[in-house]
Amino acid sequence: MAERTPGDWRLGMGIYAGIIHAHTKDGDMRTVGSPYYYGTDAASISEAQANGRLMAAAPDLLAVCERIMAKDGVAGLRGELQAAVAKARGE
Repeated sequence: MAERTPGDWRLGMGIYAGIIHAHTKDGDMRTVGSPYYYGTDAASISEAQANGRLMAAAPDLLAVCERIMAKDGVAGLRGELQAAVAKARGE
């Protein structure tokens, strides 16, 4: 199985709006993907942005889930889990 693109995934802003980038430890920035939407109405754009936030939070959510499954200090993961969920929600 292939590995995912490493790094902190973020939903771009400004000229990079709507594009998910992985910011690697060596300072590299790689495009991971982009949520696709039809139309230009506010609902379509808002949905695409929400999808983008969820996509960008995927690595954080996966990491917390893997630690929970490994039972690596489950009680201490509440803060990380809350942060990953907040990232997915755009908070």
